[in-house]
Amino acid sequence: MSRTDASFPPEGRLRELVGEDCSLVEFLYGGELMLGFGTLRPAKPPLRDALEAEWALCVIDSPWVVEDSEGVVVSDSQRDKEASLSLLRDRFIGHQVEDYQLRSSRVGLTLAFESGVSFLIQPKSPTSPSSPCWELFTPKGDVLVAEAGLGLRTADAKAPFLGPLVAYVVEEAQRAQASGMSESEYLAGSPSLLLRTESRGASFSAAVDAAKRSSFWPWTEDEG
Repeated sequence: MSRTDASFPPEGRLRELVGEDCSLVEFLYGGELMLGFGTLRPAKPPLRDALEAEWALCVIDSPWVVEDSEGVVVSDSQRDKEASLSLLRDRFIGHQVEDYQLRSSRVGLTLAFESGVSFLIQPKSPTSPSSPCWELFTPKGDVLVAEAGLGLRTADAKAPFLGPLVAYVVEEAQRAQASGMSESEYLAGSPSLLLRTESRGASFSAAVDAAKRSSFWPWTEDEG
């Protein structure tokens, strides 16, 4: 099976994460939280004296919280990042993922650890598709992406990121539909859309397909 085989359900990647130990906790450039799981190895150049894990869960544009039986341990609202990092490492490093749960239209995520601690990603209510809520990079070379309005999908980790393009396609489609244009007319007569997507290294068809799967696409099947 190829790493992006459509017959393999995206949720299957989360099932494979169960049983893995947390081995790395870092704040990335921009303040995004990253949890690493599995064996550690030297990071690829140009990073120096850094480690990376087999699995990497990156929280990109969503609030998160850590809870135990007594309540909230730490959350993204804490301003002292060093204190947060210390708490996160103390609660997660060396502890195994016991279970997971998808919530909020399959983009909210809870990881339950055998220590009794839970890690919750709580996406904001979306107004349009934009950046992912979170991404899970896997040892197989693909990435599980959770996008508001789109749900879960798997993609090649080296493939261009479609999020901003999907948002652009949807915004253009909403304007076209409001002006009375049909879906077929929009798709056939948007050379600027084609130029923008192709110039960013992503195919027009891939961006449109993702936009049409989103809950923000303005046309129904009957209208198309």
